[in-house]
Amino acid sequence: MVRLATQLARYERPPGFLENLERGLLRFCDPVLRLVGLAPGGFSLNALDFARRTAAATALRDLAKYLEAVGDDVPDTLNLTGLEELQVAPQIRERILGQFAGRMLESYRKTGRNRYLVRARARDAAQTLFELTPQGVREIPE
Repeated sequence: MVRLATQLARYERPPGFLENLERGLLRFCDPVLRLVGLAPGGFSLNALDFARRTAAATALRDLAKYLEAVGDDVPDTLNLTGLEELQVAPQIRERILGQFAGRMLESYRKTGRNRYLVRARARDAAQTLFELTPQGVREIPE
């Protein structure tokens, strides 16, 4: 497999003048194209907001795994911007917190043994509020 990839690599060429020009023009026109719905693949601002809400919900599910892996009980407090109590790797912490507005959780409260309530806002235009409990993630209407 590696040999085949090496053989195919010799046919690979750097982008030419026209490709660079096209990329530059599309990058410049992209905001306007998004507004009128002509972006590639039918992409629109609503799709971007949906993707950001989905990413926030997924990050909260990942956070739940780390909360439950701490030990026989969840922490009494949790740093909303650093998650130091969970002892996660910096890359994972940045990946999780990067999905929330302000790169932080909105609130954390321990409600009982192995019970918690975490709130965070997505990075979408409406900054949708999500709530994480041991039962799962749900969107909170405001």
